[in-house]
Amino acid sequence: MDALRIQNQAYLTLTELQEQKKAADKMLKRAIASILADMQDSINDQMKAYNDTLFAEPHKPPVLQFNDYNSYRFETPDDTGTGSNFKGMIIFDLAILALTDLPAIAHDSLILKNISDGSIDGIMKIYNQSEKQIFIAFDKQDSYGPQTRKILYDNRVLQLSDDERELYGESWNIGVINPDENQL
Repeated sequence: MDALRIQNQAYLTLTELQEQKKAADKMLKRAIASILADMQDSINDQMKAYNDTLFAEPHKPPVLQFNDYNSYRFETPDDTGTGSNFKGMIIFDLAILALTDLPAIAHDSLILKNISDGSIDGIMKIYNQSEKQIFIAFDKQDSYGPQTRKILYDNRVLQLSDDERELYGESWNIGVINPDENQL
């Protein structure tokens, strides 16, 4: 009889613990959904604010949507072009930089050269207004407007070019190939 009572109590305890676990899982899922919704709203608001400064007429901003804690969608509605995708990525990076303690971001010329000139002008203004560090590699600055050129000139730390203005003073891809160096 005692053994049956102990088994019965163990079963009741197990059932109670399982119910508590289910309740805790539901609370966790609600908390995660709430946190993700807050993050999504903050990021989307900041991206919209940045996007609105890039153009004279309204353009759709990039949108981040968390589907679950491990799934998201990021797009600019009705615009799947390469330039729009890269612009969206930069605006996302800038929003994260503004909204977090992240101290710096870096953007390479490969990303920037695929974006329209007008958007680049606006992005440069956002870069210039940031109080945090932003590192960029930028090609062909003379192809852009005077305001963008001035921002680049005033904020440059290092400018590389041909004619002994290469990093470390020489071009590394010019020279005679030593056949012994090409063997694996």
